[in-house]
Amino acid sequence: MGGEAWLAPISEWIFYTNHLRHLLVKEQERGPKAIIERARIWLETRYFFNRIEHNYYDLASPVLHDRHEHPIDQVLEEGMHYLPWQFEGEAVLTLGRAALFVKKDGAKAIVNASPMFCMPGTITTSIFPQLEKELGVPVICNFYDGSGDPNMSLVPVMHYVAEPFRRDQASERKKKAAGTQRIPHRVTRSMLREAE
Repeated sequence: MGGEAWLAPISEWIFYTNHLRHLLVKEQERGPKAIIERARIWLETRYFFNRIEHNYYDLASPVLHDRHEHPIDQVLEEGMHYLPWQFEGEAVLTLGRAALFVKKDGAKAIVNASPMFCMPGTITTSIFPQLEKELGVPVICNFYDGSGDPNMSLVPVMHYVAEPFRRDQASERKKKAAGTQRIPHRVTRSMLREAE
């Protein structure tokens, strides 16, 4: 259909839980113990988890050089437009990543795929219409329970999203065709004289 699937990496959850610990310590604890704990979390994230992530990015760069995840603080900042950070769980991450994909990566549509009865999926499905209106891109929320073919709901949206791209490609082909001259199979003497 012409779309690209971009799944949440496992590192997102690791960075999120670490960032959440930092926010909880900042909000609930005071004094030297809190400062030491926040510094430990910051060092753990910056010098351990980030280093590991960058090593994997380097390994995958020949294939995924333009596919980097947004930092977790940016994801949460975007997600907090719709849910407070105290509302812990993946719903705030899903909303934040979707907004960043549209704003920074140029996504033309968002597909939210959830297993049936998934609470974070139900929550994001109820909030996505607001995000869809604000960002001006279609959002499709599908629940998968093993029956039917929920992917069929993507067909009209993908056609709608891909149509401007197809028109641009056709226009480029026409420009190239108009810019090239037809080369005859046989070169005559008069053609050679004109070329001189």
